[in-house]
This record gives sequence, structure tokens and C-alpha cells, in this order.
Amino acid sequence: MADKDQESSSFIGTQDQASQAKKKIELISKGDPIAIIPEELNEDKAAYRSIRGLPENHAYSLQDRYTFDLALGNAWIRIGRTARGEQRILEALVATHGSTEVHWMRSLALYTLMELRLEEASSFDFQVREKKQGAHLTARVARIKEAEDFLRRIMQLTEVDWMLVGWLSLGDAYQAFADDFAAAPSPRKLTPGQKEAYRTLAEEQAESLRVKAAKAYEWGMEVATRSARHDHRSARLLRKRLEALSP
Repeated sequence: MADKDQESSSFIGTQDQASQAKKKIELISKGDPIAIIPEELNEDKAAYRSIRGLPENHAYSLQDRYTFDLALGNAWIRIGRTARGEQRILEALVATHGSTEVHWMRSLALYTLMELRLEEASSFDFQVREKKQGAHLTARVARIKEAEDFLRRIMQLTEVDWMLVGWLSLGDAYQAFADDFAAAPSPRKLTPGQKEAYRTLAEEQAESLRVKAAKAYEWGMEVATRSARHDHRSARLLRKRLEALSP
């Protein structure tokens, strides 16, 4: 009896799959771009929204598997499946290297990786034991360097939306780096005089990081000027950040 129930269930499941496939074929024949998205996307509403949110001239098509891969990888990262999402994005970026297509989605994916590195960088704070401070400093610098590499690739694709938000995020990262560095505790073994000298040196280093933040904001504003996008939300934020850093 159990075998018959299992056979009946399998048959019903097969019928349902056949019915779904028939509906999908009908939608494809009508030119519905969503219809050709693989079934795995139905389990990921965030990725589905990413596809739906694409600009009209970048819509998913039968020839554009990479748009799906980039959108799905991005969505996975957003919902916490970081390793899986990053792998999906990196594979799609390798496959589309040198391509003249899907610039907008490639830029979005690169920015997602950039943002991920900057989040990792910020996790290496300096409110730790003295022995760990040096390791955290090295790790933070390395993560920001990786983020800058992703931003360079975004700049090569010339998608203004992601160029602007990229420079804004990089500037913010350097600003946070400066604040954290300036607030790092002094080594406990130092004398009061040595601690004062240490704080002076730390503030000088923090100031150099603030200069890098300002440079990033300035580069972002340069992009806004060249593209006549001063009304862009990121451009407005870049301008505010620069004004806040002005003496």
C-alpha cells in the first residue's frame, strides 16, 4: 500500500512538473523574460526582486545567463549566504571578463563584493589587546585594498550609479578607519609622557586617513561632474561629506 501511495505521489509530482514546464514554455513564447529563470530562483525571493528591478534595457533574456548568475549571487550575499554568493559572482565575472554586455549587473556585483570587503575591514577594530592591534591593522588595510581593487573594476565599466556609491563607500570606510585609529587605547606600559606622544602620533596617522577619505569623496564628485549627475543621491551625500571635512 505504501508503495502504491509513493507511486501515486510521484505520478502527481511528475504531472505538476509537466504542467509547470508547459506554462513556462507558453510564457517564453510570449517573450516574458522572467519565465526563463531557472527553478532555483523561485526559492529566493530576493534574487527574484533583483531580476525584476533591472533597468528595462538590461532585462534578462535567453542569451543572458550571466545576469541571472550575478543577481542570484548578489541576493545570496544579501541574505547571508556569503560564501555561496561570492563564488557565484566571481565565476560570472570571470566568464564575462572583457565582455561589452551586462555592465550594470557586473557593476552591481562588484560593488556588492566591495561592500563586503569594507564590512570585513570595519570588523577589525582596535579596542583589543595590544598584541592584536597590529594584526587588526594589517587585516583592515588589506581588506580596504581589496575593496579599492573592486572599485577600479567598477570604474572601468563606467556605470555612474555604482561609481558614485563606490567612492562614497570608500570615503566612509577611510573616515571610520580614522576615527577608530584615533580612539585606539594607548599601550598600558607607557608613561604619561609617552602616552601623550603616542596619542599625538595616532592622531597624525588618523588625519592621513581622513585625507584619503576626502580624496575619495573628491573623486566621486569628479564622476558626478563629468556625468552631470549632481542630483544623484550619492552625489549629494558626497558633497555633504566633503563639506563636513572642510575646516
